[in-house]
Amino acid sequence: MCASAALLVLANLISCTTVKTKSAEEHLTEKPFKAEALSAVIFVEHKGKSYRVKSEINILEDAAIRMDLLTGLDLPLASLLLTKDKVEYLLYRDRKYYRGQPNPNALDKLFPLAVEARTLTRIIQQQKNPGDICKTEAKDADVLSCTNSTDGVEYTVSWTQHQNSGLWSGRAKKMILEIPSKETKLKFHFNDLSVALQNKDQLMTLKIPPGFKTYSVPSR
Repeated sequence: MCASAALLVLANLISCTTVKTKSAEEHLTEKPFKAEALSAVIFVEHKGKSYRVKSEINILEDAAIRMDLLTGLDLPLASLLLTKDKVEYLLYRDRKYYRGQPNPNALDKLFPLAVEARTLTRIIQQQKNPGDICKTEAKDADVLSCTNSTDGVEYTVSWTQHQNSGLWSGRAKKMILEIPSKETKLKFHFNDLSVALQNKDQLMTLKIPPGFKTYSVPSR
């Protein structure tokens, strides 16, 4: 077989076996809600300062999420329970428990995550929120970003490293949430994902350790 014929056969084989991958925009869809558990390393940048925490994230309902934050040595830092009706969190080092109604400043003692529960669950599960204005980057079609506002607070979220197989199929392994009015950027690097949520009823309750003082969350 001559070289040109061999190249033609090889080209045909490649074209037959090539799998079409989805664009970033095709991954952002409306899907039925599913509870799930994720783990992530979160890099927090706030007003010129930055730090890194580990997190265990449990999406319990379409507007209920729990986050347990840990140090690099897996020591507990904080536990957060956020729903459409209430916000609660424990700061273990300070021995403080905060509770109150959701508002853009409610989480300021933890980190300035001024996003209400339903919006946050949809962002983490990479679903479209009503009012989203989305685009892909001209230089990198894998980067999808959306701008929106929640409770009067504007935010931008971007997703990269989209996966096309396994449990992460149709999802991104990296997410960045920016809240300009809070001078805050949260970078989520996701690790594990499980759709078999364990102990949901227990996760919906924060157990207050002995000796913790109770405070109201910051208000508007």
